[in-house]
Amino acid sequence: MPLTKRVPVLFSPEEYNRLKGLSKKMKKPVGTYIREVVEGSFTSEERKVRISAFARKKAIELDIPENEAMEAFLMEWRKQELLRSEGRIDLDIDLGKLRADRDLNR
Repeated sequence: MPLTKRVPVLFSPEEYNRLKGLSKKMKKPVGTYIREVVEGSFTSEERKVRISAFARKKAIELDIPENEAMEAFLMEWRKQELLRSEGRIDLDIDLGKLRADRDLNR
């Protein structure tokens, strides 16, 4: 997609030097580095919204507090990320099973 919009952003000399150093480590121009950081921020926010909606839906389905559904989801997600990073397995998140396991361990 062609880049057609400009956004003037002012940085302090310290901030700019930090950005310049980080972009140099990544072997990218400062502008490209900033665009990628912004895009990553959007993706992260979108992911948070989706996870929150998923936890809310599961909390209603399982009749548990939303914070418990979120906690169970995040614990399982972190476990999956660790397994994926080690090249092991890809699991499906099953909050019903997580709740049953949690109830057994009480």
